Amino acid sequence: MVVASIDVQAGTTLTYAYCTDWYKPQAAEVSTMINLCRQIYAFTIGFYALPFGETAGYGTAWGVLAAINFVTWLPLLFLMWKGEDIRKRRGAPT
Repeated sequence: MVVASIDVQAGTTLTYAYCTDWYKPQAAEVSTMINLCRQIYAFTIGFYALPFGETAGYGTAWGVLAAINFVTWLPLLFLMWKGEDIRKRRGAPT
């Protein structure tokens, strides 16, 4: 659960920072979508995490949640690695 909590906060912060720094004209729209997705995940985790842990075992349940968080981090890691090249090829957003 610590991994899930860190991911929700750190992933959101990284995404906010990346989008606001590089896509300033669209920052408000992107922030709204990020907030919506974050709230859906963070709000509902309390409803399914404990029943999932009781059914499948807490080690398995937390492992699955950690894997979900890792998969959602992959696009962020990719953007950190190749984001500048992508932005140069695409040009400024309109």
